[in-house]
This record gives sequence, C-alpha cells and structure tokens, in this order.
Amino acid sequence: ETITGKIVCRRHPKDIRALIVTLHVRDFRQVYHLD
Repeated sequence: ETITGKIVCRRHPKDIRALIVTLHVRDFRQVYHLD
C-alpha cells in the first residue's frame, strides 16, 4: 500500500490522491465490514 501510495502521489495531484485514498478506504471497509 505504501508503494502504491507513492506511485499515486507521483501520477496525481494531492487533491485527486486524497479522493482515491478516501474511496479506497471506503471500499476496504465495505469488503471487510470494518467501522
């Protein structure tokens, strides 16, 4: 995840990265049913 985060940071602006991270976290919570 750390490496992916660095790649995303290079490819996308901070704002877009924040959106991607937020969506990724939401999907992760839904899949594993975590609050």
